[in-house]
Amino acid sequence: MTGVPLADLLKAAGLKKSAKYTAHYAADLHLSGDPSKPSLSRGVRIEKALDPNTMIVWAMNRQPLPNIHGGPVRLIVPGWSGSASQKWLTRITIRDRDHDGPGMTEFSYRTAIKPMVPGGKADPANFRILESMPVRSIITNPANGAKFAAGTKELKLRGASWAGDLTVKQVDLSTDFGASWQRATLEKPTNKYDWQRWTATVKLPSDGYFEIWARATDSKGAMQPHQAGFWNPQGYGGNAMHRIAVLVG
Repeated sequence: MTGVPLADLLKAAGLKKSAKYTAHYAADLHLSGDPSKPSLSRGVRIEKALDPNTMIVWAMNRQPLPNIHGGPVRLIVPGWSGSASQKWLTRITIRDRDHDGPGMTEFSYRTAIKPMVPGGKADPANFRILESMPVRSIITNPANGAKFAAGTKELKLRGASWAGDLTVKQVDLSTDFGASWQRATLEKPTNKYDWQRWTATVKLPSDGYFEIWARATDSKGAMQPHQAGFWNPQGYGGNAMHRIAVLVG
């Protein structure tokens, strides 16, 4: 990616001490077709906006940024939900309070503050803005539903993990529904926000049906849960353990 830190632009514009939040606007039309209405207007805390890794980008692989990737100009806000990395950027304003544009209120990209009954009636007052993405790991090989020949005694696994603004400390795997766990070999990230790849070889005691569970732990010790308790009605921020099913024989 080629661009400039958003911090450089904001400092050149002259930030006031009252600056608390950014508000981003883009060229894509509102669903109604009314050009006076923003289709999506996200923003980030000023501290994240001033992070040197938060950038305004106009090129990728030494070529102008394609329209499909948000060109001619877009934001990149690494470690946070992708919606904060506004595509087709046209304007940024600074606010003295949390931004309340489309995509920032009610349940949009927000997670529960107090645990609530899954599927229950959600109260917008009990939701906070989703910022750094929670720790997560996925199994990329084998695929869910894969079948293996009778007598297969071990499987080679690989996957990816990430933890928003943090790094992944370890990834553990279970083939016996969580009764025991095995540590995966975890690669170091090439940069602060890179996905961390992992590999492992697990042994199977017999033919039959198995579930493989993957559980990542971040650099502050937070671990993926069996079930995402601070759920969002639209699914944002869900980081329950990834599971795949395999059949041997």
